[in-house]
Amino acid sequence: MIKKLFAKTLDHFGISFLYRERSKVRHCKPGIGFPSDNFDEFYNTPDVPDLNLHRETQRSDGYEVGRFDFESPLTSTHPENDGARGEYYIRHDKQPSNRVSVVVIHGWRMEHLERVHKMFTKSFLQAGYDLYFPTAPYHFDRALPGSYSGEHLVTADLDHSVRSMRQTTSEIRALIRWIKQHRGGKVVVVGVSMGGYFSNMMALAEEEADYVISVMYGNSLVHSVWHTRIGRFIKQDMQQGGITLQDLEHAWRMTEPSRWQPKVPRENILFLHGLYDVYIPPADTNALWEAWGRPDRVLYPCGHAGIVLYRRQMARDVMNWLQGKLSAEHASALQEVAASQ
Repeated sequence: MIKKLFAKTLDHFGISFLYRERSKVRHCKPGIGFPSDNFDEFYNTPDVPDLNLHRETQRSDGYEVGRFDFESPLTSTHPENDGARGEYYIRHDKQPSNRVSVVVIHGWRMEHLERVHKMFTKSFLQAGYDLYFPTAPYHFDRALPGSYSGEHLVTADLDHSVRSMRQTTSEIRALIRWIKQHRGGKVVVVGVSMGGYFSNMMALAEEEADYVISVMYGNSLVHSVWHTRIGRFIKQDMQQGGITLQDLEHAWRMTEPSRWQPKVPRENILFLHGLYDVYIPPADTNALWEAWGRPDRVLYPCGHAGIVLYRRQMARDVMNWLQGKLSAEHASALQEVAASQ
């Protein structure tokens, strides 16, 4: 009971102070709609991009560190946002068959990668994995002049928000496809908070991803905006413009992953969530877990702020699960080879 009260209090504090920034202009525009309700047509497969690596340093442990960039498979209405980019940590001393690449997707309105670096970077590098940290549209150096990080990713402009969701998902898929073609090995996608939501959307569309790990993820974008405090200012903008919940549900109908089944095998998906999360309530996350046939899941006695409080435990749980899966797959492959001889 004390943990629940503390967790919820901490989450409410975070929402009140960390999510108090709001747009200085109104974004409200009703949805005109998109041409297809077919998932595969809506989230069409991107080509393998012409990705550029810009090395910045060579670490003593053998890792090359730098920035990557490539042309966005889908463009937005803001040229200054277009152009996928991010950070990378890669090694050149492993054979492609033994390589594991991890794509880590940050959360909504994050201003830097410090939180995800603290959670995962050390343990993943110690395991010898390559790392890629894509920058989500409208975040960091992709934010529009005068806006805060993430302001234009989700707004009361209904069609713009859907376009942003499609652009983000497409960029992640394009990066995965480049890794598979040019680096080889296994690809693991790890998403934190809204990054977990994008990991889930990617899992629906991308068969090239091998494992998906969603941390404090969401399922319904409509629910987050209309029924939780993190979306209160966007909801106000919508209501002032005459947009109803029914309008929103119709316009954003292609953004809820629980409506479809993932292309990544269920046994290769791991969910992590807080029992007392106020940002993304368990009712929303449970809906996806149930719809996808109850993949592996770890629950923590905390709220969304537990990302900070439980980050070491989460990192251990993720590594134990992932290494167990990789070891089992390697053993199975060896058995198949032995049986064929």
